[in-house]
Amino acid sequence: GVVGLILERVAIRKTYGGNPLFGLLLTFGIAIALEAVIRMVPIWGKIGYSVKAPDFVAGSIELGFMTYSKYRLFIAVLAILIIFATWLFLEKTPYGGIIKAGAYDSEMIMALGKNLPRLRMLVFGLGSVLAGVAGVIAAPIFSVKPAMGTDILMPAFIIVVLGGIGSFWGSVIGGLIVGMSKSLIVMVFPRAEDIIPYVIMALILIFRQRGLMGEKSVLEA
Repeated sequence: GVVGLILERVAIRKTYGGNPLFGLLLTFGIAIALEAVIRMVPIWGKIGYSVKAPDFVAGSIELGFMTYSKYRLFIAVLAILIIFATWLFLEKTPYGGIIKAGAYDSEMIMALGKNLPRLRMLVFGLGSVLAGVAGVIAAPIFSVKPAMGTDILMPAFIIVVLGGIGSFWGSVIGGLIVGMSKSLIVMVFPRAEDIIPYVIMALILIFRQRGLMGEKSVLEA
């Protein structure tokens, strides 16, 4: 979270008001640079480290028709809670309303006396915290390694584009589509697991150029 606040203040803030692709490319470059730095640090090195799941969610559980990992079930429940909490913050709090309004008309928000730069910094910091939480809970599944952040960049990009840039629930739906499609295709044609998200994104964009729930004012302002 602290790293996210610093990056927003030093670099990301300069991209506001311009083409959204500038911010995307900048954060992508920062992620690659940070990965390279981590690889050079002797403490971490280039290899990954396995992490055990907590004892209370270790093992598997019988769900009647199938046996499922307790830890993966724990992640699913935790993800639902985080999604719900984020939605409540954006939709039911004054700060959430200001943040959403600032995404559409930043000049109006500043004219009303709101400190939009500070709010943007807090939002970026909150996003960094959520990314950190995701990394921690994913560690027992994927292991801890320098590339664990950059490995998720393209899937995350596909999810956002597929759901629609600017749409909260679009990203949720996009994540479900990508996750379920990969889980299903691996049972039929494992080699297509990595390419199926790109195929789905291409098909969606052919018929809906803004994604499933994309908003015109965000993409074409």
